[in-house]
Formats: sequence, structure tokens, C-alpha cells
Amino acid sequence: MVHASAWVCTDCLYVLGAELCTCVLALAACRHEIDKLVSSQRLDMNLEKGRMRDDIQVMRDKTTELEIKVDRVRDSVCADTSHS
Repeated sequence: MVHASAWVCTDCLYVLGAELCTCVLALAACRHEIDKLVSSQRLDMNLEKGRMRDDIQVMRDKTTELEIKVDRVRDSVCADTSHS
């Protein structure tokens, strides 16, 4: 009788071990999916950061051009007033 219950416990352990293995595999699959999502989000953020950096550089270039134009006009006005 004790021998039979030992077999039942052993069978239960094998079943639980198989279920645990299935859970571990499912957990690994979930972790892989999470890693893919995180990588995708990181890529999206880096691309957006690059676009923002490019936009800011365009604005800086335009600002510099406008400052140069303003300086030229100011210098021209100063030169005209000094000659008058």
C-alpha cells in the first residue's frame, strides 16, 4: 500500500514538473515578446529624437540666416546715416 502511494506521488511530481517546464517556456516566450516591444519602442524614440534634432538644427540655421540679414541691414542703415 505504501509502495503504491509512493508511485502516485512520483507521478504527481512528474506531472507538476512537466507543468512547471511549460510555465517556464511560456514565461521565456513572454519575456522575449516584452524584449521585442521594448526594443521597438527604443528604436521609435531614437528615431523621433533624431527628427527633433534635425528640426532644431533647421531652426538654428534659419535663425542664424536671419541674424546675418539683420546685421547687414543694420550696418547698411548705420553706414547710410553716417554718410548723410
